[in-house]
Amino acid sequence: MSEANKLSLAQYFDSRQGFRPRDVSPAVPEICPQGPDLYATGLSDGQQMAEVTFSVERKQLQDLISSADAIRPEDNADLAPMLDILVRKIVANVIGNIAIDADFLRRQIDAAIVVLTEADQNRILRLHPDDLALLADADLPFKCSADTNMARGTLRIECSDGWIEHGPALILDRLERALNHNGNGA
Repeated sequence: MSEANKLSLAQYFDSRQGFRPRDVSPAVPEICPQGPDLYATGLSDGQQMAEVTFSVERKQLQDLISSADAIRPEDNADLAPMLDILVRKIVANVIGNIAIDADFLRRQIDAAIVVLTEADQNRILRLHPDDLALLADADLPFKCSADTNMARGTLRIECSDGWIEHGPALILDRLERALNHNGNGA
C-alpha cells in the first residue's frame, strides 16, 4: 500500500469527533439515591405490621379461651351438699304444705289408678284410718281397708301380682335415695 493510503489508528480516532478510547469511563447511573435503604425499611415495616396483627389475634384467642373456661362446668365438692340441702328443704316445704283432704286423696287415688293397668278384681286400696274416714262417702273402684302402718296421705293398691304405693312420704323417700345416689356417685 502506498504511504498516502496508510492511516494510523491514532489519526483515525483523532479525526473522529465522538468516541475516544481514552475518554471511556464507566458511567453507572445511581439506582438509589444516598440515604436510607428502602428494602430494609420495607422489611422492617412488614415485620412491624405482622407483629401487630399477631398480637391482636393472640389477644382475641386468649379472650375466646377465657370465655370458654367461663362456661366449663365446675366440679365443686362444696356445691353438691348445699344443693342437696336446698332441694330437700324446698320439696319438704312444698309437700309439707299440702293439705290432706278428700280432694287430695282422690287425686292420689286417680294417679295410682292411671299407673295400674292390669285387670284384677281382687284389688284392695289400703289407707291410713284417718284418710279412709275422709273418703267414707266416696264411690271408689276398689275394696278399701284401713292400715295403721300407712303414713297419712299415702295409699297402696294391692293386687294378685304385687302392689303400688303412692304418697308424699314415698316421694320424699325416692328423692332422698336419688340425691344420696347422685351425691355419692358424683
